[in-house]
Amino acid sequence: MITVIGGGSIDEKDGMTVRGEKIIENAKTVIYQSTRQGCYKQGALSLDKIFEAAEDFDNFVKTAVNFIVSKGEGTVFVAIGDGVNNNVSMELCREHDNVEIIEGHISGCVSAAARVLGRSFDSLCYINGYDYMKIQPETDKETVIYQIDDKLLFWDIKSKLLDYYPENTRIFIDKTAVLLKDANYISSCDIFLPKLDILEKKRYSYRDLMFIVRELRKKCPWDKEQTHESIRTNLIEECYELYEAIDEGDSNMMLEEMGDVLLQICLHNVFECEHGDVYEDDVTTIISQKLIRRHPHVYGQAVANTKGEVKAGWDEIKRQEYSLKSKSDELKHISMYLPALMRAYKVVKKAEKQGIELSGDIVKIIEDIKQGKDVENNSCRMLLLMVQLCLRIGIHPYISMNDGVSAFINTVENMENTGNNSVVSGIVDVSSVCFKNE
Repeated sequence: MITVIGGGSIDEKDGMTVRGEKIIENAKTVIYQSTRQGCYKQGALSLDKIFEAAEDFDNFVKTAVNFIVSKGEGTVFVAIGDGVNNNVSMELCREHDNVEIIEGHISGCVSAAARVLGRSFDSLCYINGYDYMKIQPETDKETVIYQIDDKLLFWDIKSKLLDYYPENTRIFIDKTAVLLKDANYISSCDIFLPKLDILEKKRYSYRDLMFIVRELRKKCPWDKEQTHESIRTNLIEECYELYEAIDEGDSNMMLEEMGDVLLQICLHNVFECEHGDVYEDDVTTIISQKLIRRHPHVYGQAVANTKGEVKAGWDEIKRQEYSLKSKSDELKHISMYLPALMRAYKVVKKAEKQGIELSGDIVKIIEDIKQGKDVENNSCRMLLLMVQLCLRIGIHPYISMNDGVSAFINTVENMENTGNNSVVSGIVDVSSVCFKNE
């Protein structure tokens, strides 16, 4: 067995339990994470040289674990912190079957700043300095970043903090209060970060957005009156504006329009939460579960080596989820609220995958329309056949028609600017309309 003992924060002398101290006294091999630990005993092994020689922190962790394991059964590793939330001990548990952790005193894991401010361990969010660089900070919690034992790590953390906290935020480095912009590295330390008010934040999460929407529902006369039904068309409009931004290739516009779409989702989410039996993370939970369920080749044992195999698997899982037992069931499952041309494309495409195709003499149908025979029905037949033709030659009719309308408008504008008489007479030859690929 390998034993991990939490030694408390790096400057703590009495951060470990009595049991931990007794185990160290009787151990054959003791390895401290660093000679700088307050509980370090002279002459014992440490991981300092491994840390200094490592290419990066991940390499240090793996090399440290290999070194500890190489010392054999009965080895004791004294970790910085409580012994549980320590990168080396966590990797040791993953790589070695027989590891016991003797957790350090909770008081040993509370930063000096937290003790000065009278904060208890349970009220704080604790995270290792190296792990902090891998996450999105939560600025609505009082946080202690511990085990900052390297100058470069300190400056990386400070740079990241300046992306999320105002530069005049009052933080603590151990017991010393400083403004974030003036923070400097002197020696191994903890950083205590305050909770930010919603108006102080530089960046906002989905949770923050939900908080703001709830506030608006309580305090804004307009927002108070809204319902699912009253704003449902806004979602469609915002989606089309995002569609336009994507077509324009405008990154800033895309970000703004994505935010507008997300706002609509948050509003509908809040409406549902107000019923009392829905949680705000039900939305993200349901979609996450769906993605996991429909990607068994990533999260399960299934195999899919091509995008065709992925799509086939997705469709089969979808059929099972919605109990789609017939071909018509699958066609009906395509929303009737889609724009007509988009719905036609999806239905005809799905039907072709099922082995169903439309047939008809489109030339005869057009002649019948010209002669006024059953015009409405024949027009529908012609459009369906045109959708199928577009599908077979690899053109999306909805996108193509949108491009065509824009091209027609541009042609009229160009003719007006050049004084073309055909516009004055009300005739525009369709062959004169300039499309994208011409």
